[in-house]
Amino acid sequence: MFRRVAGKAAEPPVEPVAWTDVWEFVVSTVERPETPKRRTATRGARAIRVPRGGKSDRVFAPCAYVASRQLTGLPAAPDLTLFEDAAQQRLLCYIAPAQEVDGERHHVVHDGQGQVIGAVKRIPPKRPFRHTWRIEQPGHPEITGAQRMG
Repeated sequence: MFRRVAGKAAEPPVEPVAWTDVWEFVVSTVERPETPKRRTATRGARAIRVPRGGKSDRVFAPCAYVASRQLTGLPAAPDLTLFEDAAQQRLLCYIAPAQEVDGERHHVVHDGQGQVIGAVKRIPPKRPFRHTWRIEQPGHPEITGAQRMG
């Protein structure tokens, strides 16, 4: 299935990528951003998206889908619940409500079966507006990242 874009040749749908291989991502609805050759961005479902391609053919491929706000009976808030598929039938993981621990905000992460698989911690900034995130997973080294501004 191809999408027609304002009378131009249609582009194929952006195919999902495996979430297990992702190291850079954005949370967005943009599938195809504006580029020098593409005047209008195309949007899809809100998802964790992985940048692919070059300057002219850039796409943001989905690897996990953020739960719809219309879904009921979710184990956590929709913005904190991810599915493997666009139809939102296969629960991937969810994040429990944050808990304050020694001035840090801890978010416990559960897999689709409800088992704890790690934690995301927000560390307060040492200077204004630059807090740090730490991801902990049993059996894996800790991942540290800083919030990017802009």
